[in-house]
Amino acid sequence: MKRIVIHIAVLLCLPAGLWAQMDDRAIDENFYSALARADARYEQSLPVMSIEDELDFWTDQEAFEQRLSKTNSRAYQIYLNSKGSAYREYLRFCGSECQHGEQFLRKASFYIMNGEEEDEMAFSTTGKKSLKKN
Repeated sequence: MKRIVIHIAVLLCLPAGLWAQMDDRAIDENFYSALARADARYEQSLPVMSIEDELDFWTDQEAFEQRLSKTNSRAYQIYLNSKGSAYREYLRFCGSECQHGEQFLRKASFYIMNGEEEDEMAFSTTGKKSLKKN
């Protein structure tokens, strides 16, 4: 009889545990998506810098992204997807009047090429396949 009561108690608590995990996942997705968009807006608003300052900034940004990629690959892909979308939007309206350094343009290309469209791949956790020739 005690076993039945324990089984019933576990079965009643199981859905609550699953819902808690799903909420954490949604929070995670929203957090990294919002962070990527905020980072992109900040990067896009940076004034023209010296080459050394620009390299320092992007080196620090790449270090952050590499740590995120190693600690939470799913969050990294969400971040990359959102940042890619933000850069696609920005570059659609950014003409010759937008002055950005070489490193900015290199990183913008990286985000656009490696981040999936959010509309098509909403929070996809798989990156694009490499286009290497064999």
